[in-house]
Amino acid sequence: MPIDESSDDSFENSFALALRTAADVSPERGTEALALGAARRGQRRKRRRNALAGATTLAVLVACGSAATAWLTPRAATTVTSTATVTTGPSPSPTPGATTASPAGPVSDAQLLTTFSSLLPPSWSLGQPASQGTEPHPAHPDRGAYASATVDDGHGKAFVEVTFRRGSTPVDMSVEWMQCPDKTAEPYTVCSRTTRADGSTLLVLQRYRRPDRQGGFQQWSAVLLRPDGTVLTLIEDNTATISDSQLTRVDPPLTAAQLAALATDPRWDPVLATLPAPNVPPSGGFSGDPMKLNFNWPSTDKILATAGPLLPAGLTESDTGGTDFTAHFTVDDGHGKSLTEVSVQDWSVFKPGVSSGADITSSFRGATALPDGTLVMRSTEKDYSDEKGLVRNHVDILRPDHLRIIADSFNSTAPALAPTRALPTLTLDQLQALATSASWESAKN
Repeated sequence: MPIDESSDDSFENSFALALRTAADVSPERGTEALALGAARRGQRRKRRRNALAGATTLAVLVACGSAATAWLTPRAATTVTSTATVTTGPSPSPTPGATTASPAGPVSDAQLLTTFSSLLPPSWSLGQPASQGTEPHPAHPDRGAYASATVDDGHGKAFVEVTFRRGSTPVDMSVEWMQCPDKTAEPYTVCSRTTRADGSTLLVLQRYRRPDRQGGFQQWSAVLLRPDGTVLTLIEDNTATISDSQLTRVDPPLTAAQLAALATDPRWDPVLATLPAPNVPPSGGFSGDPMKLNFNWPSTDKILATAGPLLPAGLTESDTGGTDFTAHFTVDDGHGKSLTEVSVQDWSVFKPGVSSGADITSSFRGATALPDGTLVMRSTEKDYSDEKGLVRNHVDILRPDHLRIIADSFNSTAPALAPTRALPTLTLDQLQALATSASWESAKN
């Protein structure tokens, strides 16, 4: 699916998701972009925009290969619109327990669009239909099968899209992008994760584009990951197009139950059965998880274990959580709970003359240099993330060995929630003491 341009942290999301996608050397735009990417949208912060330097991001994407850069290309710019006549209305439901016949060949653009429209309620009108079948398009070989349309159920237009991908096997059902998002990051998201009788996993999400619900923009989704590596992703927005900045209705039209039923309908089987095999790693390229091969991302548990003893006397971690290279927890000094976030990133892999782009230090222009060469940037932001009364104390440090630690303290229990106290628990000096501690050396893998 196309990148959500309305996201104010879409840059870092794109970086991390491209790495995740490249890990499988298959551009899973319709899967990880939705599930993991949406989870990242739940951590929409200004810190996220600044956490990764743009030039260095390009360097890593180049290192990861074309699979990553292919994912970053919005499909909306190259959509092939089907010329087939679309007739809405459900096809006869298959007999329970019946096996769908194996297709004779790839599903065409028109066939996929017909299946898509037939599975939507018959009373809906469809506009701007577009699709691509399971046979790779010569002009866009990295783009997978999909069907989409602007629909109207009589209560306002909405965008609906289904995408299909085949990943590698064996399938790891515990992958992050098939988990419910962190509740601190997304307090208003409703999520359900179900393991089905056939071994597949279904993730249904009802979420806002912004974790603070600002603007009212929503994207609801269902992601089905099957043991054979195929993935179906169904999304719906309460806007007429995926990139629209104008609301057309309060909620997307399909309920969570309808999303689940549509995503698991057996009439998708011919499409999933004819998906092409995932891309093969290029000669001399990497395989596995580039998060581990190209970067040193300490685990959430390791960050929590390191940060705990560095807190001021009397404060302890509670309500812990996190994702990838970030951990969060709350502390309480008796004047109200306060969220603390810590991010640890090892950027020592940058090789001048080998990696493309600029060194990470380019993001620290104007920083204060400590006697040992550590660069420090500090700030206090009021009405943070447009939340009245929300205050964030922020410290970002880069050590001479390119280990970067970002520490934030809020006067709330989540950046999307109202303040619980007047000021953050941890001051700038306390955050700096935590971030510059030599203890972080042990957090490196």
